[in-house]
Amino acid sequence: MTAAPIGGFASEGLPRPRVSRLLRLAGRRRIVVVHGRAGCGKSLAVRQHLAGLRGLRASFAVRSEHADVAMFARGLAEALAPVAPDIARLLPAAFSSARRQAKPSDTVATWLAEQLNGPMTIAIDQLHRIDDAATFDFIARLIDASRSHVRWI
Repeated sequence: MTAAPIGGFASEGLPRPRVSRLLRLAGRRRIVVVHGRAGCGKSLAVRQHLAGLRGLRASFAVRSEHADVAMFARGLAEALAPVAPDIARLLPAAFSSARRQAKPSDTVATWLAEQLNGPMTIAIDQLHRIDDAATFDFIARLIDASRSHVRWI
């Protein structure tokens, strides 16, 4: 069942002009962190912002099963399919090759970053579901290794 617009606004939520404006201004930055209390509309605001962007964009909502590096990378690769379709298919080989390295997760993060060609915006939502330091290190390495034209929310 598809919901119809209500009163001229998308039924999934009211526009948040102040947050939208801040996201547009912050969009010039490489990394944007959106924070606030639970239920205040952060995810909705980011989705609305992404929908209004031109160009390549992807969104990944972390779930409980993404609690370790391998599962996080797999979920992110699947979410990146619209902007980098081969990543999900090639990721297992990248992990296999990286096993011989001193820090396999850094190797995979660097490989993944190299696959992100062209200007794009990637949103990672629900990070509070991760409590694994290695996964946070992986995310930091991925963002650090990505090209300057890749924007992260």
